[in-house]
Amino acid sequence: MVESNILYEIFTAVTAFVDPSLNVHERIHRITEIVSSFNRNVYISSLESVFKIYQDLHISEVSTLSLYENPSLSFTLRVIKDDLEQSWLHLRQSSIPNSGFGVFAARSFRKNEFITCYLGDLTDDSEGSYVFKKINGLSLSTGNVDNYGNCWNCLGKPLLVSDHWFAHRIQHGSGGKVNVKISERYVITSLWKITVGQELFMDYNRDCKCIKYGVWCKYSFPPFLYNHICSKCGKESNPCKQCSECDKCYLCLDCYDRFQI
Repeated sequence: MVESNILYEIFTAVTAFVDPSLNVHERIHRITEIVSSFNRNVYISSLESVFKIYQDLHISEVSTLSLYENPSLSFTLRVIKDDLEQSWLHLRQSSIPNSGFGVFAARSFRKNEFITCYLGDLTDDSEGSYVFKKINGLSLSTGNVDNYGNCWNCLGKPLLVSDHWFAHRIQHGSGGKVNVKISERYVITSLWKITVGQELFMDYNRDCKCIKYGVWCKYSFPPFLYNHICSKCGKESNPCKQCSECDKCYLCLDCYDRFQI
């Protein structure tokens, strides 16, 4: 059961306007198109309130004209309902070295509370870095300024891209590091209480290679957490992940993480 909040109210209200006969990824694409206009005040009649969702940008020290190469670059997702404004999420350099952006809580979240939704454009590329089940969270276009408001410098590098509600920027984590999960509806919720400033991590759960049969399949935690030998590196490990194809192969979390990223 998802714990509700202001952003979840907006998401639910917008979902009600989308054709329920569409596939879930098609519905998410349509929701993305609708909420892209919420960077200005929008009245939602079913909620009898005025909402606005926008991002602000901050650079404490400009080191290059290529915007995304500035280490101090950060964004904040803000949500306004009537006269109440909340900072929701921060987007800045991840705590994982050399891994790019990470997403951090700008407010506290209760266990099972709605945090964000994986928004984006439809794609047939299932292997893209920012793709989740046919939704590309980071679509880039060409030209100086495109129809989505993305801006480009004279070198063709993006000045701004549409990061929607930041979900596609959440870093992979495994084991006890994971603190959020994503549902089949593309909704991201907290696994337990998250405090202000915590970075968000979710298990990408991408397919890994079965060492025995050579096919790609899911790996998950076995029902009993005993020591097992990693089929990839040979290291004895606990916890580890078990192959769903043969039930005989195991991956230590280090090897599992390499498949994910």
